[in-house]
Amino acid sequence: MSKFGFFIVLLLIVGCGSPEKGNIGQQWQLTFSLDTVLVDPGDEILYLGANLNYAELSADGRFLYNYNPTDHALEKIDLDELKFVEKIPFEREGPQGTGPFFHPFFLLEGDSVLVAGSLKHAAIFNLEVEKLEEVKLQQALDELAVLEGGDFFRLRSVIPSNYRLFFWL
Repeated sequence: MSKFGFFIVLLLIVGCGSPEKGNIGQQWQLTFSLDTVLVDPGDEILYLGANLNYAELSADGRFLYNYNPTDHALEKIDLDELKFVEKIPFEREGPQGTGPFFHPFFLLEGDSVLVAGSLKHAAIFNLEVEKLEEVKLQQALDELAVLEGGDFFRLRSVIPSNYRLFFWL
C-alpha cells in the first residue's frame, strides 16, 4: 500500500504543475547586428587607436569628429559620403592653445567645440581654431566649494544648446 500511495502522490504533484508557470528548460535566443562602414581616408591615415572613444557626432549626425592625439587635431569625416573631409589642427600652447589635454571635447551649436581637458584650460573654439571664450571651471568649483583637497572630477557631458550647463562626477 505504501508503494501505491507514493505513486499517487507523485502523480498529483506532476499533474498539478502547469508548463506556463515553470519555464523549466526554456531556451533564450540572443540576436544582434553589427553595422560596419568603410570610410575613404584619401591620403590620410585616420586615428583609430582609441576605438573612436575620442569621437563626437555633429548635431545633425552627418559628420564624425575624431580626435587624433598624435597630431592634436580633429579629423572630420563625412558620414553621408563616407570619406575623410579635413584635419583641423589645434595648438597645445599659446594664447590659442587648448592645453596639454584635448579630451573630453564637446561639439556645440554653431560649429564650435568645448575643449575641457583640464580645469585651467577649458575653452570654446570655433572650427577655424580661434579661441572664442575661456570657461572658468576651476573658478566655479571654488565658488561652490564642492571639491575638497585631493578631489577631482571628470566632465561627462554638456548640453549643446547651453554650454554653461555641465554634468560631472
